[in-house]
Amino acid sequence: MIFPCKKIFVPSVFFCATLIAPGNTPEESDGGDTVPVEDITPEKTEKYASARTEYFTLSSESPDAVKQAAELAREVETYFTKNPRLWKILLPPPGFRVQVELFSQDGIFGLRKNADNETTLFISENFSDESAYRSMRIRLSQAMIFNLMPTANPADVPAWIAYSAAEESRIGSLPGRRIFLQKKSKTTPVIPPLSILDATEEQLTSDRALQINAIWLLRAATKVFHFLDTKKTDEEKFEATFPHIFDDGKFNDE
Repeated sequence: MIFPCKKIFVPSVFFCATLIAPGNTPEESDGGDTVPVEDITPEKTEKYASARTEYFTLSSESPDAVKQAAELAREVETYFTKNPRLWKILLPPPGFRVQVELFSQDGIFGLRKNADNETTLFISENFSDESAYRSMRIRLSQAMIFNLMPTANPADVPAWIAYSAAEESRIGSLPGRRIFLQKKSKTTPVIPPLSILDATEEQLTSDRALQINAIWLLRAATKVFHFLDTKKTDEEKFEATFPHIFDDGKFNDE
């Protein structure tokens, strides 16, 4: 994949530099089914299993579900804490946790903040296959990012950032993935970045080119908080994040 230096959709100064920087890369993926967002409050049941990580408190009727979800939660939060270049300015102090309620019923997903700005994630516990694990990882990443934002609307969490953060957490400890991504990038078509910003989770889980471009964009964005600013337009987010790839203040997206 060749990146022209002055095009907003492929700033080579970022993407090419990232290719030789320390990091990891995604392995082959067939994508996974997404869970529709529903504004629901599942019926409360007595929980007898719980776990606590640095940024999550998890509870369920199933000890096994709590254990598996906590393992994923630790991998997700490790990605955020071990990438201070991107996230340190946003991370709250330990103790500011997302409350994760796991339910055996299928089809449950809800993300909200209460009057005290506490974030709660309601989600079905499903670890039946790799796509289920990936979906859970995306939900935890989305909740983590939502917990860092002042907004009360979970739809303000960019799908491409939640997906990319989930993928980065998945591959963080796997050897050889950086080389894999370099090889895949050479044959992956470039996607205009505004298309990445507007991508849905369904598109991200099914489009390999979109996945790889989204991951590179997140790695290149040293000031990722600009992309979480709901008051900025997409063009303003790019200009704030990558000011030196704008010629005379003009935005170029092809």
